[in-house]
Amino acid sequence: ACYVEPVYKLKSGITAFFFTMNALETLFIITHFMRIFSRRFESWETHLSNLAQKDALTNIFNRYKMRDFFSVLKEGFAEHKFKFAVIIVDIDDFKHFNDTYGHEAGDFILVELAHIFLSFCHKYTDNDYLSLEVDTDDLICCRWGGEEFLFAKTFTDDFPKNPKKMLDLFEAVRTHDFKFRNEHFKITLTGGMAEHIESRRIDETISFADMNLYKGKENGKNQLIF
Repeated sequence: ACYVEPVYKLKSGITAFFFTMNALETLFIITHFMRIFSRRFESWETHLSNLAQKDALTNIFNRYKMRDFFSVLKEGFAEHKFKFAVIIVDIDDFKHFNDTYGHEAGDFILVELAHIFLSFCHKYTDNDYLSLEVDTDDLICCRWGGEEFLFAKTFTDDFPKNPKKMLDLFEAVRTHDFKFRNEHFKITLTGGMAEHIESRRIDETISFADMNLYKGKENGKNQLIF
């Protein structure tokens, strides 16, 4: 091995300058890529969060997220901040509709209904359930499964004998023009509503609402039983 003298030797100040600039450039590149990976990670985290708590078809909360809401509702109920009721809603003759027009039309109806439901509900963000502090009537919605949707309705006075917000929601669906591939459809809902009381578990209140739902189905559909 032999040593070759450099053609030109940089002064120590210039060498330090280039060394510093090289270090800063490397730091900038590392920081830039860290920002990119951080944004991608946050995007994936949001995506996974949505998968965990949102219904994939309708993009409204799923039953697992609703369980989180129920935990907060029970806490507020125990502290006498508000009362609440559970409402289960089912689309009338949905199986016949699916069999006649196909599942793509059925999916369209579910998505369209979700838009109507959300127009009546509190606009909760993904993690907003932790700040549920209501002084006025509120409405929360999720897709419970299939063609069933579940609502939690808060109120500050006695159990409403005329739950106007839910009745208005039913009327909005009844009068809505569901248009799919130049076909026009009319959809009705049947629902069962039950007040949550202190001696009950949430599952029991849901069962009472479900029993009222089936009463509505047996009595001609297109109605809310409470």
